[in-house]
Amino acid sequence: MQRQPSDFPDPDEPIRAHNRRDCREESVRAQAAVLGLLLGDDAHGGLWADEELKRTLSANALEVTDAISELIADGLAHRFGGFVFASRAARSFDRLEL
Repeated sequence: MQRQPSDFPDPDEPIRAHNRRDCREESVRAQAAVLGLLLGDDAHGGLWADEELKRTLSANALEVTDAISELIADGLAHRFGGFVFASRAARSFDRLEL
């Protein structure tokens, strides 16, 4: 019986899995950095313009945009026009100091 191409393991699979893991870790780091700024007690009062976040963080603009979208989708941040701020739930959790 002749082997079919699908019988062979995909030599790129470990690389793809590794890349997905790296991307997820970068995404989590970007979200943590954005949320940290939103929760920080500074001159912004927790209200940040999208462009300010992009300039302040070392992540690229797309990573920051994706991080903001994820935080909003998870209920940890809200958007008002071109501004982003931490949700009440995120602030409450931050005060617990776990």
